[in-house]
Amino acid sequence: MKSLEESAGVILDSMFRVNDRGQQPAQIALGQVLTAGSPEALRIRCGGLELSRRDLQINPALLAKYDGGLGGTLTGTDSRGGSVTVEVAPGDLSRRGFGVDAGDLVVLATQDWQTFALICKVVSL
Repeated sequence: MKSLEESAGVILDSMFRVNDRGQQPAQIALGQVLTAGSPEALRIRCGGLELSRRDLQINPALLAKYDGGLGGTLTGTDSRGGSVTVEVAPGDLSRRGFGVDAGDLVVLATQDWQTFALICKVVSL
C-alpha cells in the first residue's frame, strides 16, 4: 500500500502523461472544506464553485477506517529521552474518522471543472 505522498505523486505523474498525449492538462487547485464529517456531508469551495459528493472523487486514505496495511516494529524516543519499541499489526493504524474537517485547505485536481479529485489536505507551516 502506498503512502499518501506516493499516491499523490502517482496521480500527478498520470496527469502529466495524459497531457503529453495531447489531451487537456489537469489543473491543480486549492479548495476550502465548508462541511465535513463524512463523504456524504462533504462540501468544498473551489474557484467560485461549491462542490458536493457528486462532484468529487476522494483519495481513499482520507476515508474513515482506511487502513494502509502497515505493520512491523516501530522504534522511537519517549518524552524523557528513553528508547521505545512498539509492535504494530495491520489494522492498528487505521484512520479513526474522516480525514478533513470544516475549514481545512485541500488540494483538488480537475480536467474539466466539473469533476474533481480530492487528493489531500494541506496545512500552513
